[in-house]
Amino acid sequence: MSIKKLLQKNPTIKKGIKWFYIKLGSILGYFSAKVNLSPGVSLSRYFTENDLFYGYYDLNPVHNNRLLAHEMKDDSVQLLTFDLETGEFEEIAKTTAWNFQQGARLGWRENARNQVYFNTFSSNSIQTNLVDLDNNQRQIFDVPLQVANKSFDTIISVNIAQINKYNPEYGYKIVTQEKDQVITPGSQDCGIIIYDMHTSRKQCLISFEMILSHGSCEGATPSNSEINHVTYSPDEMRLAFIHRWYLKGGKRVSRLLIYDIKTQLITTALANGMVSHYCWQDEISIFMYGCDQNGQDCFMTYHILKQSMTTHKALSGRGDGHPSISPDREWIVLDSYPGISRHQDLYLYNIVTNDVKVIGSFHSPAKYSNSQRCDLHPRWIAEDQIVIDTTHTGKREICLIDVSSVL
Repeated sequence: MSIKKLLQKNPTIKKGIKWFYIKLGSILGYFSAKVNLSPGVSLSRYFTENDLFYGYYDLNPVHNNRLLAHEMKDDSVQLLTFDLETGEFEEIAKTTAWNFQQGARLGWRENARNQVYFNTFSSNSIQTNLVDLDNNQRQIFDVPLQVANKSFDTIISVNIAQINKYNPEYGYKIVTQEKDQVITPGSQDCGIIIYDMHTSRKQCLISFEMILSHGSCEGATPSNSEINHVTYSPDEMRLAFIHRWYLKGGKRVSRLLIYDIKTQLITTALANGMVSHYCWQDEISIFMYGCDQNGQDCFMTYHILKQSMTTHKALSGRGDGHPSISPDREWIVLDSYPGISRHQDLYLYNIVTNDVKVIGSFHSPAKYSNSQRCDLHPRWIAEDQIVIDTTHTGKREICLIDVSSVL
């Protein structure tokens, strides 16, 4: 039996080894530099007196030279915008509908001047807010946002109750009635919900029944499944999403599925037991980290039309990370989880030449571990600029990284 399978079957042993690894890393990291940048790479910090972060890597936090952020305020977060040139910030709103991984799903409305969206909790339900920063006008929609299309006339939502139950790091630390979070009237088994902004109509787009009837997912039921990380393809013709289910003994199984909006058909991108993070490489390709057909965890690209997979051997041995594609679709930025000295690596991968370029590494204190962890979650905001969350100064901050010198 491999070590990987042994640890999967013995979560207590795995937890103990992880605890020892973190403690040892905190000692080693104490004597090392807190940040190491490659020659020519520059860094700009954005911070307040409190912990500050943006959240997941699938949204762009910058628009019109303004940076979005979450500022820690006990059980709530204050939503802010920073001026990238002056560092001055303004408050937008407070919300209790947030988590460290995906924040409040705070983002910019793409086809608008200065409008931001985010989730809030009110009247025992999670709602989407759309605020115009120029006139402070606010619209509220009775559905939690997972992702919106570019024109922001459609909101895609997921079953929050299932996430809170099985994967609370991606849920909300608030008390809700399950019926309010399932959202779809008369349906307790809906995986993905669609909300029409013009008609205020919400309906089940993809039911758990439809998801479970596609492909092999032994042991999965509507009650032990969750849907997470839903994203539109760049042309908004498809939706990708992760289907996870939880078996007795704590074992978690996951697969990456693709939904064609026009044909209403589901395609399997990866279903070998584990898939963690992904991004759209282009309209018909998805870059991901997961288990390949040989049982090895690695980075791969799934080609939808060809229904084929390419393994990125140049990234072998680097472990899991959060990928984000550059505007020219040539580079993917990736991070790593803390190593033995509690440093998180940040690096670039050229999907055309297979070149790998290290940008730097950032120390993460041991207190930022497990559910309190702060992943770098790198995101491209321009052809030569990347934004990350980091704790290398001893608290959560947001940094803008200029990589023009290494491209």
